[in-house]
Amino acid sequence: MKNLHLLCASNETVPQFLTRYTKRFVQKFRHTPFFSFTWYAYPFHTYIHSVPTLDQELLSLFQYFNSLSSLLENTLIMFVADHGMREGDAFFDKGGIEAYIERGLPPFFIRVPERLQKMYPQMSLNEVMAQNAHELTSPFDIHHTLLHLLELSGLNGSYTKTPFEPVLPNRASLFVPIKGANTTRDCKTLNIYPDSCVCNTLVDIEPVENPYYLGQMIAVLQAKLRDIVKHSKYSKVCEEWTVTTGDVISAQVIGKEEGSTINLIRFAANPGNANFEAKIRIIQKNSQFDKCEIVGNLNRINVYGNQSACVGEETDKDKEMKTFCMCKAKAIKA
Repeated sequence: MKNLHLLCASNETVPQFLTRYTKRFVQKFRHTPFFSFTWYAYPFHTYIHSVPTLDQELLSLFQYFNSLSSLLENTLIMFVADHGMREGDAFFDKGGIEAYIERGLPPFFIRVPERLQKMYPQMSLNEVMAQNAHELTSPFDIHHTLLHLLELSGLNGSYTKTPFEPVLPNRASLFVPIKGANTTRDCKTLNIYPDSCVCNTLVDIEPVENPYYLGQMIAVLQAKLRDIVKHSKYSKVCEEWTVTTGDVISAQVIGKEEGSTINLIRFAANPGNANFEAKIRIIQKNSQFDKCEIVGNLNRINVYGNQSACVGEETDKDKEMKTFCMCKAKAIKA
């Protein structure tokens, strides 16, 4: 098999190895304050149909936690995912909008240890976090919650039993009611990229049926792709992208604002059969088309393999360019 090293560690799969390693880790440090981040990335990151094979490993891990009563009593457990589906057949089989929402709202569960609840019964931790589950949150809040945990546990030696105050308005501890923060929470204030924001998404989405609107969106998207290549240091070795309305995979109205609509469009670009996704705002003055503009970034939603082998990996710009470059034949040979 190709890339077998991504799937196996010695005679174990990566999930089996990580489960065994984590068990050893918590056993060794069960009487010492510790922080552990276990990342089950492979093989699920690329092969979504293998996700069910993780069930047994998670069951084994949580059964082990459950066998160590002192561990459960003193340890906060967070179960998170970095994103939902964003590529592959299953991504398109779901029709688009479900995968779009799932990707922006990945699973996130917290188990508060019994000891913390007993130490601070007045905080009603479980009830507060249940309320916060209905609020817009971000990774900033996860970080701030961990800072709050350090203070509540006394590990940083500075907790004074005064209310834990966020240092910036765009973050808060999930141990306190977010609604009481008196700040506006939206994608902009929380630094969530516009193309990743799922706020105000329509429950009942509508297809974009106007061929003129589709043509205008495709023209903007093709120009954007070509502009990215043109202004890259790899412009001489990357092909020029071509997109037509016949390359549209799906186009849906996912949001409406006064005088405009937000559209989610997925399309193929040639050469190379590269699939992209973008959010586009169509502005309509007096119900007539005025202009359309890309909201946020263009995102590659299928694997590119060796298509961008001519692009280096020295900088973040290089790595980003790998999703936008279809190397010319001569460049690949070189």
